[in-house]
Amino acid sequence: MPMWKETAGADKLPRRLYRPTILSFFPTEDRMKLPVVEVAAEAYHFLWRQRRTLVDRASLPLAVVLIVGIIEYLTGTPSGGGGDLPVPAPPPGADGGSAGPGGTGNGNGNGGGDAGPGGPALLLSLAYFAMSLPFLVGWYRLVVLGPGAVAGRFPLAFTRLEGRFLLWMVVIGLVLVVPLVISGAIAVPFATGDISGTQVSPVPMLLAVAMFILLILASLRLSFVFPAIAAEEPVSFARAWEITKGNSLRLLGLMALVHVPVLVFGAIIEAFAVGLGLPFSLVLFVDLAISFTIMALGATAFGEAYVRLR
Repeated sequence: MPMWKETAGADKLPRRLYRPTILSFFPTEDRMKLPVVEVAAEAYHFLWRQRRTLVDRASLPLAVVLIVGIIEYLTGTPSGGGGDLPVPAPPPGADGGSAGPGGTGNGNGNGGGDAGPGGPALLLSLAYFAMSLPFLVGWYRLVVLGPGAVAGRFPLAFTRLEGRFLLWMVVIGLVLVVPLVISGAIAVPFATGDISGTQVSPVPMLLAVAMFILLILASLRLSFVFPAIAAEEPVSFARAWEITKGNSLRLLGLMALVHVPVLVFGAIIEAFAVGLGLPFSLVLFVDLAISFTIMALGATAFGEAYVRLR
């Protein structure tokens, strides 16, 4: 299937010449509407069918992160069991990462914890981030191209695909940081006045919220570059914006459908593990298993949406 299709009608530009506008956030009559519930259901079914593949693809990355976390925990000042674990949100393109789809951390919600009183577990965070790259690339290839695309591919492979994946993550982060800073700057006067008891117009805060929502929608659409990178297909912001035209809110709904249930379920499982007073290593293992599962689910939904809309 050719990746660039000419748009019918003399008054319309070819896709490759498409230029995004603020109006393209909202649905149009001539665009395919993403079947949100159907794609979400397919994501869950796919993950269940590929559960053995998930174990095969995630075992080594998870083991590396687990070893790094245990070493860092033991060499720090232990704080005992319990508390939030220092597992950060996965990279964008998982399902929605902070600079990727949805602006949401698709991990287990425990980012930013401490390995002990000494401070944040930096090495654990870096290890988790690094191991997420080959895992996501491989999983996207599985979803978009099929099992043959990952057959014989080492789970810890760092190739040019992982390099491009990382590069585009940085680019998207830089693109989104400016509006994020602006929206934050708009909200600061409101928050400051609210804390001090001073009456402040709610308009700046409403503008900041609106900008933040648009930022989330933009991150979802721009992050369509990630499945394209993994599948070795044409990659550009213009193409990602064009193929997602009219589906911004649907993509947001899709990410909510696939992430909210498993995040809640994962939080319950993790709380149960912590409540049992399990050793740090076992709690961290549970935490990482949940994170990689959620990462795979998000990438499955996003990859399936990409296949349908491209």
